[in-house]
Amino acid sequence: MVQGLVHELPKPLLLFCDDGDKPREWRTFVPLLSPGDRVAVHDWDAEFRLEDCDPPLPMVLPGECESVRSLTRFFLVP
Repeated sequence: MVQGLVHELPKPLLLFCDDGDKPREWRTFVPLLSPGDRVAVHDWDAEFRLEDCDPPLPMVLPGECESVRSLTRFFLVP
């Protein structure tokens, strides 16, 4: 059901992970995304870390996020 919905939505999509179990959200929904979609994860380095990125995706804008001390990090689906 969710997979069908994800494929019907306009592209690119932005998946925003900010639930109580962000690693589970990542593992559940990232595999449903298409190339060019993006993922944002809130509470970076508190509730979600680089080792939680499974499957791994390239991070985008890490320097910009660090420079403003953002709690959100962004990833691109290649």
